[in-house]
Amino acid sequence: MEPIRVIVVDDQSVVRLGLRTVMADHTDMKWVAEGETGAQACELAERCKPDILLIDVKASDGNVVEVLREIRRRSPSTQILVLTTHDNDLCLIDALLAGAAGYLLRDSAPQLIPLAIRTLYHGGCLLERRLVERLVRAAAEGKREDEVAPPASNLSERELAVLRLISRGSSNRVIGEKLHLAEATVKKYVHSLKSKLSVSDRAAAAVVGLRLGLLE
Repeated sequence: MEPIRVIVVDDQSVVRLGLRTVMADHTDMKWVAEGETGAQACELAERCKPDILLIDVKASDGNVVEVLREIRRRSPSTQILVLTTHDNDLCLIDALLAGAAGYLLRDSAPQLIPLAIRTLYHGGCLLERRLVERLVRAAAEGKREDEVAPPASNLSERELAVLRLISRGSSNRVIGEKLHLAEATVKKYVHSLKSKLSVSDRAAAAVVGLRLGLLE
């Protein structure tokens, strides 16, 4: 199998070196390129079309939403993993809604990074448990009252079951195994969910699932 092609964008050279060292221990991953700014992230995504682009929020020049959306526009198949010191609920939600499929804090255990890369590559999304718990609490406490979660009444029981597993970061293959569905059928449910929820990707669908309390 071809290795997972990864680009890393971080404004600190020592962090890039550390990530390169972590990835060097995993033969199923290939370091393709690196950058320091959001503009470089967009250019590298378009030119290299990596499987995974790992980016720090600080490297986005203050416009993380615009940068992540531009990366997705230029390379739709690239999955975005945010690794940052920004331990902030609004930043987390904005990143997910803008197209990130994973969000890790800089003090995460090093072994989570290759796990996240593989999870995103296989179609899943990954958030640390502490971040998921905070999102659930934030939804319950109504911290984002300006954003109303779409009603669940227009979703079938099967769609809700799929959405619950998406919110847990499960890939289509895992969802199929748990619900005894063919992977092609799961893809159809995911497509239907994105349409009904008016979201563009599964990470945004996962956020909706959290707001609907599907993990409670």
